[in-house]
Amino acid sequence: MRRLSIALALCFCLVASTALAGAPLAPHAVKDGPDFISEKTSTAEIAVQRHTGGQTTTVTWSIVAVDNSANPAVVPGHRNKATGLAWGKDAPDNFLSEVAGTAASQTDASGIARIQLTDIVGERTVTVQASVTIDGTTYTTDQRVSFGKGPLSVFRARLEGELLWAKHSPISNEGNAQSGDFPAAHACGAVLSAAELRNLPDGYHAATGLPSPEQLKAVGTFGNGARIAAGWPEDGYWTGELRDNGSKAVTVWSSSSTLTTSVHERAFPVVCLR
Repeated sequence: MRRLSIALALCFCLVASTALAGAPLAPHAVKDGPDFISEKTSTAEIAVQRHTGGQTTTVTWSIVAVDNSANPAVVPGHRNKATGLAWGKDAPDNFLSEVAGTAASQTDASGIARIQLTDIVGERTVTVQASVTIDGTTYTTDQRVSFGKGPLSVFRARLEGELLWAKHSPISNEGNAQSGDFPAAHACGAVLSAAELRNLPDGYHAATGLPSPEQLKAVGTFGNGARIAAGWPEDGYWTGELRDNGSKAVTVWSSSSTLTTSVHERAFPVVCLR
């Protein structure tokens, strides 16, 4: 009797294993989201195929994992968040919220179902799960899709705290300038010497290691919103653009508005170019 029970149990396991191995839903193709440095969004396409039965089937799609670790501009607390994603071809409506719920699509005459996923952050990998229910049994399959570099990809990680642009005003002072006299540019590894920094004319200077106003605006609310989806605190950030004979520099806020501020009277957050 004991041998019979063991045999029946073994038979049941073999049948179950065969059923799982013969699951009718399988990955078909993935088109990764391309680079979009000069665009606002990148769209990927994921496809699965049903291998049994000819009738139209509804496939339900969901996001089961997100890895943003390849993008240093995403703050650590957002490394696994699904902010900045939306089902379909359009950008998300809310930059702060993670992609909501599930999406659905129908299989075609070949048994293939497709879904599109759009991203604004870039340099991330998303695991998408497709599921179908057939005769009361649900089958799933997972696929990974990647997105290329976007407007956020010009930035390094946001620095902790706030810094002055310069310790003196105007910065073209005649004193013996040291690199520490220019905290923001110094933190970004500026390739300019202290003497060069001291004598910068008005205008934007990429050699400071600081972004331009246009680069920060491109990821703000009226850009593609990536800095918000990436978890940057809403604040003004220094740029490398000087005005008023070097006594002021431009800051850009999350709303994409700009403010010209004294280089030495107020500290602001800093995010550096790569």
